[in-house]
Amino acid sequence: MKYAYVPISQRKPLRWPNGKRLAVMITTNLEYWDAVKDTPKPFYPGGPGIVGGDLPGNVYDNPNWTWREYGQRVGVWRMFDIFDQFGVPSTCTMNAKMGLERRAVIDAALKRGCRSWRTITCRPSFLPTIRSTRTRSAK
Repeated sequence: MKYAYVPISQRKPLRWPNGKRLAVMITTNLEYWDAVKDTPKPFYPGGPGIVGGDLPGNVYDNPNWTWREYGQRVGVWRMFDIFDQFGVPSTCTMNAKMGLERRAVIDAALKRGCRSWRTITCRPSFLPTIRSTRTRSAK
């Protein structure tokens, strides 16, 4: 989107539709990470470890892995139910591997009208899946 540059000191007040004073955008972040990586360097599937310390990438970190797995197996479905119950629209972000490993979650997000996708952590081998997801989400 292209719009004129206006410094904040010269900007007119922002007006939301219907005179509303607050806008909220809910973005559901969907990421899949491998449980281990073939490296002795520290690797945290999806972020820093929850129990502290640095484990080598080739050592399975059960606490770190399972709290993220809970989100895809239970948590996101509860969120979708709440969004449905209250008619709350949501946008989505996902990493490319999510489209390969957790297709049911992606399909559920599409079913609920998640149309604003931002794909992160893209590798060339994932491009066909990403293109397929974007084509389906544009409908």
